[in-house]
Amino acid sequence: MRFLKRKLKQPKKMSERREESSFFTSFILGLLTGAIITFLLGSEEGKKIKKRLLKRGKELLENLPELIEEAKQKEQELQKDIKKIPSKVEKEAQKVEQKIQQTSKTVAPHLKNLQKRGRQAAKKVSRFFRRSGRPLSA
Repeated sequence: MRFLKRKLKQPKKMSERREESSFFTSFILGLLTGAIITFLLGSEEGKKIKKRLLKRGKELLENLPELIEEAKQKEQELQKDIKKIPSKVEKEAQKVEQKIQQTSKTVAPHLKNLQKRGRQAAKKVSRFFRRSGRPLSA
């Protein structure tokens, strides 16, 4: 009967789960970092990769001023393009407004014609459902 009376485990609090997750993540990152360092320093292939990485890093550092200047030029070009956007939007809005006005001018006569035809049809239906000038229900 003891197995029936045992207490259920209380669920872990959120902070305890975060601590366990944080520890596990840190542990895995440490393992990966150690494995990469061991590979780069211990194996021949790792040493070749390390040399290539160092060479590429030096090239990037040497070219850094040029890359920065290039980025500044692109930023200036983008700022000029951004300043042009409101005028382009305004022009497009004017074009849309003109199209709406043109469409409303062509649609208005059609609407009037449809209204007229609708009234005529309503009169015909009304006459159809009347007998000798009085509604059928009377």
